Amino acid sequence: MMSDVPKIYLDANVIAHMCDGLKPELKSEVIKASEVQRAVFPFTAGMVSEVANIYSIEEAMQRLVFLSEISQGWYLEHSAYNFGLIRRRVFQVYDDLRARGVGSDAAKHFRRLVPHDTHKATAKAYEMIPSVMNNLAPAQLFKHINQRLSEYEYPVGSEDHAPRNIDQCVDLEESLVRKHYEGIWRQRGLEPENMMRGLKHQVLFNLLESFGYWPDKLCPYEKGSAFEDAAHTFLSSSCDYLVTSDKKHG
Repeated sequence: MMSDVPKIYLDANVIAHMCDGLKPELKSEVIKASEVQRAVFPFTAGMVSEVANIYSIEEAMQRLVFLSEISQGWYLEHSAYNFGLIRRRVFQVYDDLRARGVGSDAAKHFRRLVPHDTHKATAKAYEMIPSVMNNLAPAQLFKHINQRLSEYEYPVGSEDHAPRNIDQCVDLEESLVRKHYEGIWRQRGLEPENMMRGLKHQVLFNLLESFGYWPDKLCPYEKGSAFEDAAHTFLSSSCDYLVTSDKKHG
C-alpha cells in the first residue's frame, strides 16, 4: 500500500446502503477508487459482523463479497496484541467470528445492566436538553455539558469527588477500569495499555448517550449500538476520512 494513498473508513451502515442500492453514485465512486488504488477502504471485524447481520444469508454473502472487493484485503486489526493495517481476507475474518460466536451479546448484556430509562434519568437529573445539544457544534456541545456538570448540586459530602466536567468523567472511568482489571490482564500476559486502547471513545460515547446527545431509541439501545458506534469512531481515527450517515459521529 502506498503511504500517500488516503485511507477511508466506511461505516457499516454506508456499506449496507451501497449494497442495498440506496447509494448507487457513492458505490460507483468507491469501486473506481479502489480499482485504481486512488484510496484504501480497510475493513474491520466490526464491519464484517454488522454487514452480515441480516436474515438473508444470500444478501449477507453479497455484502461480504462487496466488502472484499473494495477493501482489497486491507484489514484494520484491533486486538489485544496488535493495532494497525495488515493483509487478511474478509471471509477468513467472517469464519473466525462465527467459530468464536463473537457478536453483540456482551453489549446487549451490559445494556440490560444499565437500562434505557437510567440513561434518560441521568440527562434529566443534570438538566441536559437533547433538542438544544443536538444542534450545537462540538465545541459548544462540550461547553454546554461541562457547564451543567459544574453547576449540578451533588448530595452533601460527595461533591469533593464528583466529576465536574467531561474530562474528569472519562478519567474517573479509566481509573476504575484499570483498578479492577489491570491485575487480571497482567496475570494473563496482556498489556493493560493495549487492553484499554479505545476506552476513551467508548466512555465518551456512553457519556453522551447518558447526557441525551442524539440518544438511541430503545431498540438500538438494547442492541448495544452505541458500543459499535464508539468502536467505529476509534478505528476510523487511524484513517484519513470517515464516511457515515450517523448524526452522532458529526
